[in-house]
Amino acid sequence: YDDGDGRRRPRREAKYVRFDRLEVHRHTDALCLETSALTRRRVARAMGLPSSSAMIPLSILLGNDYTGPFFREGDDRERRAWRDSLRWHRGDDDEGGSQEPDGSGRRLPPESELGRFDVRGVAHHVAEMVADGYVLTSDAPEMRLAIASSARL
Repeated sequence: YDDGDGRRRPRREAKYVRFDRLEVHRHTDALCLETSALTRRRVARAMGLPSSSAMIPLSILLGNDYTGPFFREGDDRERRAWRDSLRWHRGDDDEGGSQEPDGSGRRLPPESELGRFDVRGVAHHVAEMVADGYVLTSDAPEMRLAIASSARL
């Protein structure tokens, strides 16, 4: 970016570099690379999320590197079971929440109402839940590990 003095510098918070828009320029005796870059904050704002940290549960529900295999592999019954293991609990409740009568936390809406490929719908759902203080977890230990690994990104 140019901060007004005519010199170009990279932004420190740039996380997502658009390599498909990478341009090479010759500037006097040096080669310069230029591209657009997105920050987590800008992407979160564009998706209607309350904070950049809300991108973590969004990526989990959409199927990131850690959770994606659970949603893509196996038969329909297995994929549905992984999705059904997900639940939201209040962030300040270490016991996993008590929003359902059995104390299991709030389940995701049925897939017929909130499909994984409905990115805007999932983003809206995540925005509401995170804004209300909920944290995503799972009944299944393997999925909890995938969620924890996602949160460390």
